[in-house]
Amino acid sequence: MLRLIFLCILCFISAGPVNCWSTLEPMLIQRRVFFGEDQREQLDHIYAISNGAGIGGSLFFGMFFDRYGGASSVFWGAVVTGVGLMLMALSVSFPGWNWLLYAAYPITNIGGSMNVYGIYSFLWHFPEHPNLVASLADAVTALSEVIVVTAVFLHRQYEMPLETFLMALGILCLSTSFLAFHIVPSMEEVKSCAREAVQEGRVTSESAIAEVESMGEDNDEVEIFRQCIDVFQKNIKTNLIFLNYIFLVNFLLSYVLIQQFYYYEQLFGARRATWLVDIFAINFGVSGFLFAVFGGYVCDEIGIERFLSWMQLMILAFSLLLFCPYESCQILSQAQLSLLYDFWDVLVMRIAMLYAPPHLLGTFSGLLYTVAGVSQMILEPAYDMLSSAFLPQPLPRYWISFAMFTLYAILAGETITRYWKKNSPPTPPLSSSSLPLSLDVEGQGKIIQPSKSNLP
Repeated sequence: MLRLIFLCILCFISAGPVNCWSTLEPMLIQRRVFFGEDQREQLDHIYAISNGAGIGGSLFFGMFFDRYGGASSVFWGAVVTGVGLMLMALSVSFPGWNWLLYAAYPITNIGGSMNVYGIYSFLWHFPEHPNLVASLADAVTALSEVIVVTAVFLHRQYEMPLETFLMALGILCLSTSFLAFHIVPSMEEVKSCAREAVQEGRVTSESAIAEVESMGEDNDEVEIFRQCIDVFQKNIKTNLIFLNYIFLVNFLLSYVLIQQFYYYEQLFGARRATWLVDIFAINFGVSGFLFAVFGGYVCDEIGIERFLSWMQLMILAFSLLLFCPYESCQILSQAQLSLLYDFWDVLVMRIAMLYAPPHLLGTFSGLLYTVAGVSQMILEPAYDMLSSAFLPQPLPRYWISFAMFTLYAILAGETITRYWKKNSPPTPPLSSSSLPLSLDVEGQGKIIQPSKSNLP
């Protein structure tokens, strides 16, 4: 447990300011980054590309994790994050180098997303609570957003240039990479924990241990990807339904994040908008950390079907809060945004646990994230340009977009609910809840309740 906690602290430092772009925007505008009429559009496009790259790169992260393990993932993730942050520092230092931000921020996002994969190596250390462990990755990513507030505070109180802060944070990320590498369990340790879990009865599926034995074998990346595609095609209808929902929820949340500062500016003016996005970094970080851990625990306790129903209600509540022209309501919507992002991540990982074997967990979840992220990266800027052309007034454009994306997401979630009523979701091997509710004795239709004596 202490190793996991220490790793979370290191990942907190090196996860990077992934989602608090709206908090950085006022500082970038003040630094006259991309100064000109198209400044807002360029900054929006950078975040859309970065968010899509971070999520879209999940297939590579997953394949890398399945092939080389969590230690390599956390090491190279921290290195890439550090390099990205230093490139960001260079990009804002000189007006002629602003274009570098198009590459620097996505690189930072990619590294931060890859860095937390090391936490998944602890799944077999706590097989009774897989979602709780997996949610720590989201919790750490959310909490790392508070670092952006430190940049804002140092800039306003001590006039520290943004580029100085970014360069220092980048160097710190590089220094954490070596320490984190030696904390994460090796492949052999993960396999040993899996064997012990099965022997102690903490995991009821003998097939799970066989799957874990294949982790780290000499399968190249092409073979791992081929296996993942085979698994996807095996339940292609199911997976397409999931992908539709995953994409639409991500599209809604990322659109709100991209437009957040400008939406607040229309409602409350530039000064209050800047204050609100500063609050957002703290709100997103602290509440995101708590909600991520809470979300994993809740999904373990109530099951994925009821968890999805809760998520549907939260999406509706989030959308209603967005329409309220009061600062208190917008602060509540920020907490809801953080909660939905965390629950969205829990849902994606849970689907991967349900429909993919353990040795393909990283690759399969990465495939789901990648399709959603790349689609968002392509379609969001296109939608922004079209909506601006047909709805030049900002507020009506935002309100119509919020309502439309919310409706689509809820309808997609209802499709999953109806599908699960006809086809109950399977039980993952990494869960104590995988005990069968009843056993058919030798195909004779005799139903008995499970006990330790009759478990396989």
